[in-house]
Amino acid sequence: MEILIPVLIVSGIGLVAGVILAIASIVMAVPKDEKAEALLEVLPGANCGACGFSGCSGYAAALSYFDMRLPEIIGALAPDDVLMITADHGCDPSYTKTTDHTREYVPYLICGKGVKPGVDLGTKLCFGTIAQTICDYLGVDASTLDGKSVLGDILA
Repeated sequence: MEILIPVLIVSGIGLVAGVILAIASIVMAVPKDEKAEALLEVLPGANCGACGFSGCSGYAAALSYFDMRLPEIIGALAPDDVLMITADHGCDPSYTKTTDHTREYVPYLICGKGVKPGVDLGTKLCFGTIAQTICDYLGVDASTLDGKSVLGDILA
């Protein structure tokens, strides 16, 4: 009987601590980013660092954050602004000998209030297309650059 009181005291402390921890886990819970979780499911999971992040979870979180903020960026465009989104290079996730540029193409997305919606520009051969388009839009001579401007195709 002598041991019963210390056992009850320790059990009571454990019970109170458990309740406090349960409440704290609910109050301090970090909400799950369902979009990042869905992106993570389709990424290769190689944690190769080719994307600039130390792991696929960081890349998925960054993509989700960018996607969340993109409407804000588009909404801030002036009537004559053109937003072009691309990537620095393409990496084939199945090619594991290096994380350097491989066979993949990069996206080239263009939007703005004066841009025709739904235009399919097809596959372009180089970043020179982007440079030529920007120079054409700004009225800068780009005759020494590779690629061909698509400005006439995209403006409404």
